[in-house]
Amino acid sequence: MKKRLIVFLIGVGLLMLAGCDMIRANTSRVKEAHLLTTAPELYLSDSLASVVNEFRVQSGNYTWNYLDKAEVVSLIACGSHPLDDARIKEEVLKLPEYNNIDYVPYTVSCVVAPDKMIINEWDSTDIGNIEATLLSSATYEQVSIVELKPDRVYEMIAIWSAENLEVNGFHGQASYVFTTSKQ
Repeated sequence: MKKRLIVFLIGVGLLMLAGCDMIRANTSRVKEAHLLTTAPELYLSDSLASVVNEFRVQSGNYTWNYLDKAEVVSLIACGSHPLDDARIKEEVLKLPEYNNIDYVPYTVSCVVAPDKMIINEWDSTDIGNIEATLLSSATYEQVSIVELKPDRVYEMIAIWSAENLEVNGFHGQASYVFTTSKQ
């Protein structure tokens, strides 16, 4: 009985140490996030999949501001319209089919979550046609899951509020564009 209790207490102690290491790792990740001097990457992962497989999306267009000592440094990266972006055919997220549902829920993650996100959707046949009509546009105050459909072009505009400049050490807006297709 004493041996079991000792083994149990050692196990609990090891779990507590591992938990402290995880807290330290998360704290250092948050500190790294405060050093963002450019728009961060977004990560999308299929929330129904049994294996985590992240799809990384880099920003194309952005305005970014960060604190460097007591000064605010500003950057602007101008690109093209989402349907005219040269990288659009390279950034293809292959969506699995789940029991004939017409969308797949994907989690959206980032080093520091944006304060607001605007998601614009076009049909992929409209690539190259910057006059094409949006299929949908939605604004989210806090987004963690989005419903993605195959054969679409998505633009996710992430906004980090200027009100949080002192807390985050940065603020700005970044556009992330990718295409979806069936797997």
